[in-house]
Amino acid sequence: MRTHLSPLSGVATFSDQYIASAGYDNQVILWDAKTKESIYSVRHDHLANQCQFHKSGKYLISSSSDFSARLWSVPDMKLVAVLSGHQDDVEMSSFHPSKELIATASRDHKVRVFDFSGKIIHLFEGHEADVISVVWSEDGHSLISSSDDGTVRSWDLALDKCSDIKDFEEVETDTLVIFPDQTLYLGNDLGEIVIVKGEETSRIKAHKSGIKRLIHCPERDIILSLSYDRTMKLWDKDNFGNLKLNDESSLPDLVWPRSAAFLGHEEIIFSTFGTTYCSYNFRAKIWCIDHVGHTHGINAVLHKDGDTFTIGDAGVLKKNNKEVTHLGSLCNFLIHYKDIVITGGQKGAVYNALTGELIYQNKSPLNCAAVLNDSLVIGTYTGEALFFNESLEFQKSVSLHDNAIKGLAAGNGILFSVCANSDAVFFEKDEIKSIKGAHSKIANGCVFLKEGFFASVSRDLLLRVFTKEKTEVFETPHINSIKSIASDLEGRYIATGSYGGQVAVFDYLHKEWVIQARPTQAGISHMTYNEAEKSFLVSSYDGNIYPIKLEEA
Repeated sequence: MRTHLSPLSGVATFSDQYIASAGYDNQVILWDAKTKESIYSVRHDHLANQCQFHKSGKYLISSSSDFSARLWSVPDMKLVAVLSGHQDDVEMSSFHPSKELIATASRDHKVRVFDFSGKIIHLFEGHEADVISVVWSEDGHSLISSSDDGTVRSWDLALDKCSDIKDFEEVETDTLVIFPDQTLYLGNDLGEIVIVKGEETSRIKAHKSGIKRLIHCPERDIILSLSYDRTMKLWDKDNFGNLKLNDESSLPDLVWPRSAAFLGHEEIIFSTFGTTYCSYNFRAKIWCIDHVGHTHGINAVLHKDGDTFTIGDAGVLKKNNKEVTHLGSLCNFLIHYKDIVITGGQKGAVYNALTGELIYQNKSPLNCAAVLNDSLVIGTYTGEALFFNESLEFQKSVSLHDNAIKGLAAGNGILFSVCANSDAVFFEKDEIKSIKGAHSKIANGCVFLKEGFFASVSRDLLLRVFTKEKTEVFETPHINSIKSIASDLEGRYIATGSYGGQVAVFDYLHKEWVIQARPTQAGISHMTYNEAEKSFLVSSYDGNIYPIKLEEA
């Protein structure tokens, strides 16, 4: 049976008949809802982010980081049309309620409307940052989109322009649903559900951290909210649009709170970090997760004293390719600190990776780590840097950014960080120096080079080298978003790896690219330097480690 090889980022349902899943392995899989067996699998050229069924059940639309959305017939999953034209990831696509039209939301800041042949009918511009969600009004006369610029915009199809802007003061809104009476429910990065009814706005503090998805079940008039605080909540709506908490549950470790869908009258389907979806029966309050297998993707690699450690989607720590501990949930980083290997990830938990001991529990997921002087520093999805002393006791939380910290690096008493909102920060002796718009798109990682010098990479396909006084910008040979970065011990050679599986090494001394390779078609997740072998160890989402030797330069 065909299953996913990387985490599921999107799920959708049609009646109680079909389930569709979109994965980071580029696959879109159609499942039989009753048997849980896969029916067909199709592919994008890059990550598949979300999917949605047409109300007839005859079509499925999938959204991808290959800059396209694709329309498939159901159940044979034949390609009907490729919806192209976006210049960045398509995060979401939505079917018109009655016409053969599809709206798409993209990180190129634009909303597009296509017909079922793939022809562009409308192009809506105005958002100043990535567009994450788009939904149709009940009558189909307008679209509503949310963006990382903190605004929610309405687009009038007849007038072919923006008809309304609601500004939420730069608080990012990832998800929204609209009811027939035009009431909007928005989920934001503060964990609030914002209710917009005409000109009136009210707020519910629903979660402890950002809400990543709101889903409406029209049959029961309830709303599901999913958050990075690792909880799901069900809300009843009264006749006045107010919400009342109906049910809540902690999410199993393997659930990714990025996508969910109602199935039939009593089940909810969830995306996971595993091989397939899982479900929750909200009447019986029972989770069904036993059928979900582990994937083998690696998210981090560490080389220390001749040993190579890896960890990934399944939370399995391996030492020299042999399993050591099983932490049960996706982990994003590995770092050596005071003879201990530390890890953490989606659960927000900081672990001794070698023993599985829980060191600290944070309110939101963890992305990266560095050692600053004698302190361990861990970067969070909510922009805080967590500081721990030599005894691994939590010391303090410092707010470096207002969005996810994507990379941390430290050297010579300086902490450097890059953020999902494209900013960078120098932190030294409790003083913060921010570089606004250090990148033009999401920054993905950074590394210490030498005294005062740090390098970082981004979705903008550029390599940047920073000091507090200046920034150098270098074009790269990459054609896909650059995910990872590492350097040798002297800070001369800088290795970069992309989501397209490409590795390129930059000689900073001579300002030239000296190695280009594509060891895998899967994305490059992380890199580390092996001094003994004079090579970079490159980990991939395909579960393998690839050495890139500097002698090839």
